[in-house]
Amino acid sequence: MTASSPAPARVLPPIDGVPRALVLPPIGDEVWALAGRARRGERLSLAENLQIATSLSFPGNPNLLHTVAEILAAAEAEHVLVGGLAVGALSGVPRATVDVDLAIWERSVPAVLAGLEARFGKLTVEHYRGLVRVAQPAMDLILADGNVVQRQAMDAKNTIRVNVGEATLRLPCVESAMVLKIAAALSVSRSVEDSRQDITDLGRLLVSTPTPDLERTVALARVLRTRSPKEIARILETLKAGGGIVVTRGGSMNRVTCVMPEGA
Repeated sequence: MTASSPAPARVLPPIDGVPRALVLPPIGDEVWALAGRARRGERLSLAENLQIATSLSFPGNPNLLHTVAEILAAAEAEHVLVGGLAVGALSGVPRATVDVDLAIWERSVPAVLAGLEARFGKLTVEHYRGLVRVAQPAMDLILADGNVVQRQAMDAKNTIRVNVGEATLRLPCVESAMVLKIAAALSVSRSVEDSRQDITDLGRLLVSTPTPDLERTVALARVLRTRSPKEIARILETLKAGGGIVVTRGGSMNRVTCVMPEGA
């Protein structure tokens, strides 16, 4: 088998009676066992949820975040892991995603890219306004300097440290993560499909947190200057009650309709 050939198909034995006929390359026994614990209602740690999400997203490189954390540490790069991986870890509902999303200061980008290239070889890099996109490994470096929401997320008091291998990663606290998802969902540059995923992620964060601090979330959301605290509170209360959010495209500002469940 050549280096470029896909891993051969194989059927894994069941764990806890659950069969594993998985898309290959398969996740390993340790991660599958973690998923079994979660199915039985056990609340996993942030690090364990992050491990599951990483294995689902990058089955060919389940230790990708270990490597990324080491590169960030060597580069002394302040950062926050955001996006699907962070939501999966914080909500306890890990899901697959297509890339690693990191908020980072622009000054740290050269050292981080150099570290990635030293580990993964020649990189394909695209530079956009406020974003540096790496093809392999799939990664978006979101420049926090000019993004008030990401800049707030970078504040140490709004982050949580998680051990990943021999290094650590910083994740947003739940309240900051919810503000990031609200901002993304309401962005006029966001596709309808992505906005729907953002609302789903926001709902997962709300439902999975035993006592979400909605007051703090609304306070953090004040950086969204086009949205009133009352509107943000309404969005959170609707999702917490099991209702729905409809985002309508139009003009320079998306409209939001909150649909409360019957009887609420």
